[in-house]
Amino acid sequence: MNGRPEFRKMQVGQALLRTGAITETQLQRALADQRESGRRLGELLVEQGVITGTTLVRALASCLGVNGCTLRHGLIDPGLVRLIGDQEAEKLRVIPMFLVRGTLTVAMAEPQSAPTIDRLRAATGCNIRPVLALEANILEYLRKYAGGNADVHEFLTKLQHSDVEVIDRETIDDGETTDLDRMVAGSPIINLVNVALSTAVRHGASDIHIEPDRNGTRVRYRVDGMLRDLMKPPAGMHAAIVSRVKVIGKMDIAEKRLPQEGRVRIVVEGGRSTSA
Repeated sequence: MNGRPEFRKMQVGQALLRTGAITETQLQRALADQRESGRRLGELLVEQGVITGTTLVRALASCLGVNGCTLRHGLIDPGLVRLIGDQEAEKLRVIPMFLVRGTLTVAMAEPQSAPTIDRLRAATGCNIRPVLALEANILEYLRKYAGGNADVHEFLTKLQHSDVEVIDRETIDDGETTDLDRMVAGSPIINLVNVALSTAVRHGASDIHIEPDRNGTRVRYRVDGMLRDLMKPPAGMHAAIVSRVKVIGKMDIAEKRLPQEGRVRIVVEGGRSTSA
């Protein structure tokens, strides 16, 4: 990150001390190691096993006054990487996460960098919402999603069942996809459904089918009269996927026997929208 290194080091160290994440002895030892190696204080603390990457992100975000997150499958729409390009994203140490109503949320190693934000705005034509993430975490997912052609099925199978929660009316509202803090703390199912819908819209699908079977769920979409496989989420996710669709369509998630009608307007990258 840019800025005065000594000031930032003590800020991060003091923030970690205040939260009880490290002791004074651990801080002084890490500072001594930092002076010898020239590496970042936070990276050393994580490498030494003193703190986790998530703890470091929280401390850095607090120091910079920005939102922060730890990237994982389900928080990133893999197809958005192409908006910036692999090489440019790696050079800037950024990765786009999701696009909502013309605002692109981007994980950045330097979210306070105005020149980088201006460059991203010019390249994508979108408003940019910067979010702090560790550089190593960003580069890890850039490699996984290089080319913007990540296998959606592979993306889904890497989701952990422990990350999945059944969504109900009391915990979800229409504004969730625009609220980063709740998005990060919430279920990857939200992003899974977003990816499915946006992919179907981009391909000009007329309808989407969410079908349970013995091995899990089969999601298909119809283009030019032909049904095509879109994704096959792992077993155990079907109820959560259906609940999310009911929520955004303003249907009763408790009703499981009678057919229901719902409606939602979907806006995807480039401003293209559809009603479903």
